[in-house]
Parts: sequence; structure tokens; C-alpha cells
Amino acid sequence: MLPSYKILFLGSGTSAGVPMVACDCPVCHSSDPHDRSTRSSIYISVGGLKILVDTSPDFREQALRHDIRRVDHIFITHAHVDHLFGLDDIRRINTVQNTDIPLHAAPETLTDIRRIFDYVFRDPIPGTYRPQLTLLEMRGPILIDAPAGGQVEVAPVDVVHGHTKTLGYVFTYAGRRFGYVPDCHEMPPATKAALSSIDLLVIDTLKRTPHPTHLTLEAALSFIDELKPRRALLTHIGHSLSHAELEAELAAHGPVKVAPAYDGLEVEP
Repeated sequence: MLPSYKILFLGSGTSAGVPMVACDCPVCHSSDPHDRSTRSSIYISVGGLKILVDTSPDFREQALRHDIRRVDHIFITHAHVDHLFGLDDIRRINTVQNTDIPLHAAPETLTDIRRIFDYVFRDPIPGTYRPQLTLLEMRGPILIDAPAGGQVEVAPVDVVHGHTKTLGYVFTYAGRRFGYVPDCHEMPPATKAALSSIDLLVIDTLKRTPHPTHLTLEAALSFIDELKPRRALLTHIGHSLSHAELEAELAAHGPVKVAPAYDGLEVEP
């Protein structure tokens, strides 16, 4: 029996969320619950560890919805608002666990975190309530001991996403490899090599028309066909893509099985 390894999509939407404020499009007014998406984030249960990737502004709502009470490690992809600005709500997890939580990110992202959340890293003021974090630079793969036995390898991979330093991550445990790339416009050759032939690839898919910092549906499918994962899911989906229509369209895609992710989806790599 394989050790437990599950990925829960806390959020699968773009930076504005879906429905988007003050929008009258069909998807924003859809009655399909799959078309209601909070900002992108995942919660990984692997080898007895609980790992959070990104702290979206919707983290409090996501944590309540899924009864999240424990976070052993946090990995941040980049310092954009939709992937970071729920970080203050980690303080409640600190209280429940009575521990600091390691937060891993690229050095440039840690600099942004110290600037944006400067009150977290000042000398404590009596009566203040703030996250307790240990900031750790991601400069290459790391190994984390798993309570269930063995180690979880977490490898950062560089992706191009505008002018902000952005990472994807590859999580490997018990021979199964999972790649998470929620914000991406292009990939260097080394990143393609790291993501090649993995068990599950989750990749950015904003919309059909070109965008300067995100992948279109066509571009995402092109990467999937090139990288040949065993299975692929699309995330960071905008309000121009109906879940039902996209799911039906992707059912005919081959040879890799591809589907759109949605909030609350839980899968194994």
C-alpha cells in the first residue's frame, strides 16, 4: 500500500477570483459551483506532513471550509497579492500548534515578505497578534523528514511570470512526483527537464486569448504535450472559461489526460 499523498485545491481561480466583482458575464453568474473559484492555493498531505503552497487572500475562508488546523511547512511561489496576502491568518494556526512555521521562498520573495509584513519581524509589541514564521531561502532542492517514514523532496523550479521572481515546485515522495506551476508565461529548459514525465502536473491556464504574464489554454496544452506528465490539471483559471465547457473540451485531448481543477478537488499524484 502506497503512503498517503493527497493534494487539496483550496483555490483554483485567478487573481480577481470568480465570480469577479461587478461582472455580468455568464461564468460569473453561473449556478455551477465549479465556476466559483477563490484565489489559487493548495494543501498537500504527504507522508504525515501538512504543506501549504501560497497563502491567498482567501486563506481564512479556505481554512474554515476545509477545517485546516495544521500546517507544517509553507512554500510561497511569489509575492503577488493573490498568492501571499492571507499570510497574516497563519497566526491562528500558530496558536493551535503552539509552534513557529517554516516558510520557504526564493530570496527575492523573502525580501518582499519582510517589507510587506514588516510588523511580523519587528520587536514584539505587547498585545499584538501576528504570525510566527521562520523564513528559509529556497536555493535548491530540500529534504523534509516525513513522520510516516522516508523524506519528502521539495525542488524549486524557475518560471517566467512578468518581472517578479516566481517559482514552481516539484514534490517527490515514495517515488511519486507532483509539479505545481500556478503562475507562468514561459519555462527555462531546466524547468522543463524537472517537470518532464512526472505523475501529476498542475499548470497555469488563465484564458484563451494572450496575456503578458500567464499561459493561455493553447499554451498550457502545448506544455503538457511537450512535458508528457501522466496526468495534468489546469489552475489559476479566469472567468472567461466555463468549467463544464472546458471539462468537455479537454475530455477529447490526448494522449495526456487533462482536466480543469476546481475549489475543493482532492487528488493523488
